[in-house]
Amino acid sequence: MINYISYGGGVQSTAMVLMALDGVIERPDLVVFADTGSEMPQTYETVKQIAILCEENNLPFYIVKANTKKIQGMSLHEWYYNRGTIPMIGIRWCTSKFKVDPVRKFVKTKCDTSKPKPWMQAWLGITSDEKRRATGKSIVKYQVVTYPLLHISRSKCTEYIEKNYPKLNVAKSGCFCCPYANKKHWINLKKNHTSLFETALKLEKNATNKGVQRGLFNTKSIDIFDYSHQLTDFGFEIEESNEGCADWSCFT
Repeated sequence: MINYISYGGGVQSTAMVLMALDGVIERPDLVVFADTGSEMPQTYETVKQIAILCEENNLPFYIVKANTKKIQGMSLHEWYYNRGTIPMIGIRWCTSKFKVDPVRKFVKTKCDTSKPKPWMQAWLGITSDEKRRATGKSIVKYQVVTYPLLHISRSKCTEYIEKNYPKLNVAKSGCFCCPYANKKHWINLKKNHTSLFETALKLEKNATNKGVQRGLFNTKSIDIFDYSHQLTDFGFEIEESNEGCADWSCFT
């Protein structure tokens, strides 16, 4: 059976790869990252660094992309734009079409399908603070799932990275147009990644013109962030709840 890390470029999955390289947890057969074409710049930088570390340590690292007849090489945000809609909370097209399906399809090519199922086991970076989401369920019979980090918290993953790989700057992963993103994300996107914010705004406005009556920020429009200054520019802190997506959520 093929064991693989479903890598997302965020804190938990990065810690899982590093721990595997360091011998803290078992070593998988390979690591797979699904590139949606719509990830944050920091995620791509982290992926690049992890790919190098894997290569140096002889751990196969693969990057896969969605490539169906309907997607035809488009990025996630381009695909939504062409459909005249936007990513929405509770509708997991992003996850299935651009992440889960491409990864499963690729790993399946590495399996000996002549043997009894399951053929592969996905390692997901769910930590103890999200234990309730570790259902152990897989929607396909040829794959099972496991959670190597279930005994530690997300903060412990951060500590491990900072202590052992201080030059590695890992941010929370996620697409720049994710509907689960919080205020800080959109404020940061507007301030530090203007072109991506404009792309997200264009995506939203295109959907509105096609009759979609909701936006990217918890169903609200992100045009509320489309100003030259935000409260954070004047020293105000933006408090957030723990709600929203986790680094692993698009891989379950």
